[in-house]
Amino acid sequence: MLLVFHAKFKKFSNKEVQAVAELIREFRQYDVKYAFLHVNERHPYMLFDTEEKGAWDAERRCTKGQYAPARGQYLRLGTRETLLSLIGPKDVKRPENGTPRPLLLSLHPGSTFVNMDYLTEQVFAFACHSWRTFLPISLPVTIQYPNLIANSLGSLSRLPWWNPDIMLGQIGKGLWFL
Repeated sequence: MLLVFHAKFKKFSNKEVQAVAELIREFRQYDVKYAFLHVNERHPYMLFDTEEKGAWDAERRCTKGQYAPARGQYLRLGTRETLLSLIGPKDVKRPENGTPRPLLLSLHPGSTFVNMDYLTEQVFAFACHSWRTFLPISLPVTIQYPNLIANSLGSLSRLPWWNPDIMLGQIGKGLWFL
């Protein structure tokens, strides 16, 4: 069995990794591996494909996405870091947007599953699924959907009839999976 945890806003702490490791030790009869993957949009790296001529934008009558690597291309930076391109030349919305920035995937050293190729391809696969659009998205749904839920829940407080105590009922006590 494999458990993969994705986080966007912060790296996983050693305390969080140890808590999972202790829990997994209680299930020694199962072969459970786990990975803690930080999905980072803000980093100093760029990927370029100097062979890429870009895609024609008929509306603006110019080329967009020049030098952008194809969607799904990735570059291993080491044993625990990968740059992954989720926006290819055809996916660039406007020529003014320039070359898209890749995601930096960083694996926590306390992870017991360390196959970065597998984890990178999994993040890419999760960025191909969305109930909001048929187009590819720039973040995996494991990051995108929790953000949408958090934004929606944060907006509830602006409703005059909203009662936050409702969250303490069945919703607050049930197990959730995103």
